[in-house]
Amino acid sequence: MDLFPKRKKKIAGIRFFYPGLIGGGILLLICILLLLNSNLPDPPTDGGRNGGPKTKRKKAEGEESRIGTLGETMVRMLPDDLPFTVFVPSSESFKTVLNIIEEPQAKSNLSNDTLAILSRLMGFSTVPHHLLSQDLLISQKQTFDSVSGFKLRVNKKHLKDGRTATLVVNSINSIYVDIRMPKTDTIVHIMDGVIMDPQFALSF
Repeated sequence: MDLFPKRKKKIAGIRFFYPGLIGGGILLLICILLLLNSNLPDPPTDGGRNGGPKTKRKKAEGEESRIGTLGETMVRMLPDDLPFTVFVPSSESFKTVLNIIEEPQAKSNLSNDTLAILSRLMGFSTVPHHLLSQDLLISQKQTFDSVSGFKLRVNKKHLKDGRTATLVVNSINSIYVDIRMPKTDTIVHIMDGVIMDPQFALSF
């Protein structure tokens, strides 16, 4: 004679209930893990803080440093969200032609006279669209109007080695070409000279 029939039924119910509870809990845990994993950001490709190829970021920083403080100040006078091409004088050209010495630490301390000169040069040497070196064929000559209306005669030629090509603007050779300024839509070519009209050149 079973003295505790109700207790046995209760225990049997508990045995049946717990496996279902455990199975449902495992299924819920798997679903949560899958959901969390789908929302995780992709790992950076170079281990860097912002992701992206590290070599490209270093290249951009190196190219920007070639532009120099004075050239960068010229470029930053333009809107960031519009396409421009700027033919920027090299640091040596600023020094020898304009008698303006490059001072890397003086970006925010440029005199009003220097800023006025840079503004005029920007007007002479900027075209309101992109112009990459690959857009021109060797010996092909094109004329563009700068943002100030100054005529820029642009062509591409081989250097003496016969292999390397350079852009030439108003008879001034380029040193570096196709530099893209970070966080802007501007392309920069660094020139071995200063592009300006004859009247402004008399000031120097």
